[in-house]
Amino acid sequence: MSAGFTQQFEKEVLPILAKHCFKCHGAGIQENRIRFDTLSIDLVSDRAAAETWHDTLNSLDLGEMPPHDEPELSNHDHESLTSWIRQQLKDATTHAKSTGNAVVLRRLNRIEYQNTMAELLGVESNFSAKLPPDTPSQEGFQNNGATLSIFPMAFEYYLASAREGLSKAIVTGTAPEIISEKITETVIKGAGKDISTNILGFGKKIHSLAHGWNKKGGGEALGKWDQYLAQQFSRFLTRLKETEEADGNLLEQTIVLYGSSNSTTHNNNNYPLLLAGGKQIGLKHGKLLKYTQQTPLTSLHVTMLNRLGVATKRFVDSTGELTELT
Repeated sequence: MSAGFTQQFEKEVLPILAKHCFKCHGAGIQENRIRFDTLSIDLVSDRAAAETWHDTLNSLDLGEMPPHDEPELSNHDHESLTSWIRQQLKDATTHAKSTGNAVVLRRLNRIEYQNTMAELLGVESNFSAKLPPDTPSQEGFQNNGATLSIFPMAFEYYLASAREGLSKAIVTGTAPEIISEKITETVIKGAGKDISTNILGFGKKIHSLAHGWNKKGGGEALGKWDQYLAQQFSRFLTRLKETEEADGNLLEQTIVLYGSSNSTTHNNNNYPLLLAGGKQIGLKHGKLLKYTQQTPLTSLHVTMLNRLGVATKRFVDSTGELTELT
């Protein structure tokens, strides 16, 4: 403390304390074990004294000091004393927040730890789920170095989360079998460039299959095509299900919509649709739902988008979500 600071206290504040406070908080009597004649005025270094001055300010503001049976402070004395205390408390708070231009070593907060682990390990997982909450600073920030300290128990939580992430990132045991597949094209003269129908040996385009269903062999050919598509769809879902992820499998995190129609009039109303996957993101399965013609397909699209985290209230002619699916 500077000499000027001490002189200001002795000139402006000490006389007020001597006149109104020393009687009950001085050398003879120390009510509530408070003694103002020896109380430190160094609020930066003496935390206990700062707390006492803070309590004193509250008592002055509430009118509890001086007591009702003692003379009140004049407006001038009250303003001088409370202004001095407020300024000293403000200076002490500013000093406590200062790092003295030194870099503050701190831990990562929950968000930073989550992002760091995901980038470092390349594994999608909720690394911060079991971490203790971050204490915000007085300004509301959660990345303030002064508040991001760590205690032994919290350190154990960080280590446990790291070990769990490493167990998912480091794979041991026999390497998985590599599956290779090759699709060859059989070109039939006059069949055009419709590869899928050439694989099945139809010799005609898919569009012709639909229009030729009532001709000789047309129904059989169309049935083979539908069977082929169903098999490929089933194979695709199986591969998704066999692909493990941190919280289940890939199918549970994916939504697959499969539709079919066959009409010579090109009027694709009320044809069956199959919705698969999405168990982990809120979709329910195992039931057959029948909707009226007034239910637009876009309502299904809105339902799917919201489950995937794309907040959508309306899409084209949609009328809301299909709540039976969630």
